[in-house]
Amino acid sequence: MSNLKISIGNTTFKNPIWVASGTFGYGTEAPDLIDVNTLGAIVTKSITRQPREGNPPPRIVETPSGMINSIGLANIGVEKYIKEMLPVYKDFSTKIIMNIAGTDIDEYVEILELMEKISTNIAGYEINISCPNVKKGGMEFGVDSEMTAKLTEELRKRTDRLIIMKLSPNVSDIVSIGKAAENAG
Repeated sequence: MSNLKISIGNTTFKNPIWVASGTFGYGTEAPDLIDVNTLGAIVTKSITRQPREGNPPPRIVETPSGMINSIGLANIGVEKYIKEMLPVYKDFSTKIIMNIAGTDIDEYVEILELMEKISTNIAGYEINISCPNVKKGGMEFGVDSEMTAKLTEELRKRTDRLIIMKLSPNVSDIVSIGKAAENAG
């Protein structure tokens, strides 16, 4: 069998087959669909400080050229995630990338610091910057290169683990946002 290992930063994955955030829940929802231990990584659905019910249905609408979804970051919150999901991940040989969402820099930092203190089985973090920044009038972090850089810098100060900034497609110049994140850490 071929060696499909990949490395991103100082983290090695057994293969490049990952499931994306939101599409596979927390990695436990489809045990009959696929053996999760064959995957390179599971990127969890977004986790926030407090649980969220998300948007009311309909959350997904078909269009002539695709679909639109507005889930609203429905999730169990970080405390329940720690109690219910982290113990399950100890049995996985697949790397876990925790997706973090927040309403301000402090929320992102609080969740990441909490995970750094207690978790040894998280390989890294995907940072959902499509979230509105409530301290900046609701503007998404991911549409402003300075906000993206500031958030990235604050998180990088607190971990040596992999950080992946989940960029928003709703920008006119995604390259400048990506470069801001890269340059900040």
